[in-house]
Amino acid sequence: MSISIKDAIQPNFGFQGALQGAGTPNQAGIGGFLPLVVGDNSVFFLDAQANANFADYNNYSSIINTTVAGTTISTSSRLGYRFLNSNYNGGALDTYGLDVGYSITPDFKASVGYYYQQGDLGTADGSGVLGRLSYDISNGLTAGVNLSYDQAFETRFSADLKYRFGSNGYGAPSAKKEWKTPVIQALTESVKHRDVRVHDKVFLTPNCTKPFGCQT
Repeated sequence: MSISIKDAIQPNFGFQGALQGAGTPNQAGIGGFLPLVVGDNSVFFLDAQANANFADYNNYSSIINTTVAGTTISTSSRLGYRFLNSNYNGGALDTYGLDVGYSITPDFKASVGYYYQQGDLGTADGSGVLGRLSYDISNGLTAGVNLSYDQAFETRFSADLKYRFGSNGYGAPSAKKEWKTPVIQALTESVKHRDVRVHDKVFLTPNCTKPFGCQT
């Protein structure tokens, strides 16, 4: 797989947020990645972010015994260097498939599908099935869950949250509902399956029973 590092590595900025975890508070903020020097197979970069940290919820402590209250601001910045070595055993998966969808209600949709994947390394080729449930929470805001199975990746579960604003009343608090029929929504929804899927190389080990091999 031929890749131009200078074309692939670009600055990016965005928002992040997370619920409280083991030793970390509820937080939301902005962050960015800035490549400073990009070589043929390396990058020297600045990674920075700033967060607003919020109080623990329901008197449930994020630091074991003490409930954190109030709001604070934190920042994190780092300089880094990354490079590719000679073991670059990854490849893209060409995926072909068909989905069939059904609108249970105008806001609640279900779909099932079949796909065939073929990779650069030849170790993840095969068929799979997938299913999805999605719900339009409000104008332009959609939550979904996905379940897929194939012999290479086995069973995988994921969830997503997407917001789109622009035409057709997306993002408008008083948007009318007349246009929100399943047929019109199908014509205007975002294209699915647009991410590049990647798999790594499988190294065979003795006494392996998996059809796609076992990793060491």
